[in-house]
Amino acid sequence: MQFVSFVTNLGLSPSGLKESAAILAFVCNLSKVIHLHICCNNLASRQAHPHEAQRALFYVKTN
Repeated sequence: MQFVSFVTNLGLSPSGLKESAAILAFVCNLSKVIHLHICCNNLASRQAHPHEAQRALFYVKTN
């Protein structure tokens, strides 16, 4: 209850918090996609074995 009153005192409504949470989730997912793209580029430039690429994909999916 204290957190809710603190947030209300800041002038944030519950709908505003939902929007903020949605934006945060989008940014987190976007950073995972960017990380995956970088990993794939690094692996491709080193001509890595397929199991290394699979390991990179698994890492991104589980984080």
